[in-house]
Amino acid sequence: MIAVSSLDDKMNTEDLGISLTPKIEGRWRWIGTKTLQFEAKHRLPYSTNYTLRVDKEHCVSAIGGKLDDEFVFQFSTTAPKVLQFLPHGIVSTLKPKCFLLFNQKIDRNEILKHLRVGHSDGHTIQNEDLEPVNETTAKSEFESFMNANEENYEKYIAFTFKHDLLKATQYTIQVSVACPSAEGPLKTTSEWSASFHTYEPLKIIDCFPNIKNTWQPSAAPGHSWTLTFNNSLDHSTINKSLFKFEPEVNGLGIEHTQHNDRQITFYNNSKSNTVYTLSIQSASLKDIHGQTFEHDHSDKLIQFHVHDSPSLVGNISGATGMITMDPGVLDEPFYPFMVYNYSEVTLRIHRVKPEHYHPNLPCFNSHSYTYEGQEWYNKLPGEELLNEVVQTNCERDEPKEIRVPLRAYLTKKSGVGQLIILIEPTKKALSECQDNDWQYRQIISVWLQCTRLAVDVFVSSGTYKLRRN
Repeated sequence: MIAVSSLDDKMNTEDLGISLTPKIEGRWRWIGTKTLQFEAKHRLPYSTNYTLRVDKEHCVSAIGGKLDDEFVFQFSTTAPKVLQFLPHGIVSTLKPKCFLLFNQKIDRNEILKHLRVGHSDGHTIQNEDLEPVNETTAKSEFESFMNANEENYEKYIAFTFKHDLLKATQYTIQVSVACPSAEGPLKTTSEWSASFHTYEPLKIIDCFPNIKNTWQPSAAPGHSWTLTFNNSLDHSTINKSLFKFEPEVNGLGIEHTQHNDRQITFYNNSKSNTVYTLSIQSASLKDIHGQTFEHDHSDKLIQFHVHDSPSLVGNISGATGMITMDPGVLDEPFYPFMVYNYSEVTLRIHRVKPEHYHPNLPCFNSHSYTYEGQEWYNKLPGEELLNEVVQTNCERDEPKEIRVPLRAYLTKKSGVGQLIILIEPTKKALSECQDNDWQYRQIISVWLQCTRLAVDVFVSSGTYKLRRN
């Protein structure tokens, strides 16, 4: 502890036997009566060992106390270390600019002596084949790193290569052990390294469909095809005239998008059970590095196999249950239903009366599939008016509405009556589709009430009123 009165006195630490070596520009000041703090005018230099000593004879407290032993404390600031490195990944040029940003000031000439550039076959590029990047170019190329801190202008080294690097090669940049700093005598104690790759020659790496792919050896008729390349393609060099198919493909269209710039998609109206062979004008198609194919692919056929059309999925749908027709449509009444991929259906119409009602009739069951052996199937109630096969003439995979005219099956004079309609695919239509189990097939059925009577129900002041039209 020192006397409080001495806190503001101009202090000479040597009088207290306190020293910091090497000497650093700055000042010592007391924080309270027991703590002495050193404040450097600038940051402490890196790569330096420091020693703090307190002499036991000269350091005396306010009441005359002395240290039993001399106090010695040693510490060091960080040795050189690479903080940032560019490039990384795959470079877009064979003369890339390399940038190393250190954590402290460096001597670029000394760093170059400890820099090694090697590639994957074990060879090393000689330092005389490296070319320093001038400061103007470095500021432009690596602006974000340079402007982050004013001192960074003294902490980096940037260089490029006098000769083109090899394609499809991994290059490793190494900073060896004992690399010096421009701030202090300490040197690196471990090796640092980072790598980048040069781009590969342009080539096709995959296609869809691919006969060699056991999962996707062929495609369905009309399904799009794709070619995948190892490098991103130059969009400006892509046009349909570069691609020739044998046999010719109808409705050919191509697509190349920015988000998937290594792939070309071919849209087509291909035919089933056909193999299409593709030839490419190799000299015209380029990647973003300006490369064309190194060979014309004549020795490796690019083929797209198209298999037979997939089995159809059939479906019929329409209103079911008990339905009362709107009297307004009884002049030309009809029952509409939708058919999908079934080439023909069986249409059955029976005239019925209220006493024919039974909850097990197909029109009152929620399921839309039936077994042929069910009791009601062979004998619907009432009078059979129609049982015939109707050709749907629908297009493949295109739903079609069919309207069943009803006027001929209603009472001739009044045009009213009650009908049960049942519609199901024929055995032939079912056999053309995937779900071809005739014993368990889809049906639609409805009980139609066609009447010119109508009742309006409304509520007024809590009283129910009926009005007959």
